Amino acid sequence: MSNIIHINRDTKVKNNESNKNDNGGYKPIIKALVVALVLIAIIIASTYVFRIKEFEISGNRLYSKEEVMKILDLEAGDNIFQVYMNSNKSIRDYSYVEKVTVEYVNYNKVKIKVTEKQIIGYIPYMSELLCVDKQGYILDYVKPEDRDADISLIEGISSEVMVVGEKIQIPEEIIQTCYLFYKSSEKNNIFIEKIKFNNNMTDKIILQIGNKKIEFGNTEFFTEKFKAMIEIIAQIPKDESGTLFLGDDGRKNYYKKNVEEN
Repeated sequence: MSNIIHINRDTKVKNNESNKNDNGGYKPIIKALVVALVLIAIIIASTYVFRIKEFEISGNRLYSKEEVMKILDLEAGDNIFQVYMNSNKSIRDYSYVEKVTVEYVNYNKVKIKVTEKQIIGYIPYMSELLCVDKQGYILDYVKPEDRDADISLIEGISSEVMVVGEKIQIPEEIIQTCYLFYKSSEKNNIFIEKIKFNNNMTDKIILQIGNKKIEFGNTEFFTEKFKAMIEIIAQIPKDESGTLFLGDDGRKNYYKKNVEEN
């Protein structure tokens, strides 16, 4: 009688399947390690290869290019990852900056667009000038000699609160009117040196453009009156001083030259 060894086929199959599962369990880990190593290699390569040599900065008027670079803590030679990370840093400490966006151009150049808050006017307060944005917030204060030459002075208003970082307490109509003059003067390339209101009201607005005073009146028919003002001023000699009176609808206008007393 021969010796016959009986092999449990089911056990063998189970053992084979168990071995397969054990070996297969390592595959996801190995794949993950490979992916991680590849990513690390890409980051290391990018750190050295994608170094930014050229920064194209736009939208900055109140801040110079050097100041923008300093605000974002950037310098030539930084890699692309540093640029993107620094562009998202807090800008709350910089009163005039609203936001910063970065556009990747190529491996060594990026475009940085700065969106600055719009200052619609300066309000004289004691010996300084308060900078007011289009929302009516006081962003900062400057000395008269440091003012932006393209920003108007705003007179004839009063507010109980004059605090940097807070909204000035004046009628919203005043703020909107100042913004309207700001946008219109910018569009038509004309500088309004002074906007004078009548005690927080918009019924008797007086403008100062160079050596000419404009009795603008109220904001009704604003577009027509502003257009008439530009056309008439263009016909008056620059060195001549006088007063331009605008009609209620911008049609019945007349100009009166200043007469020097002997």
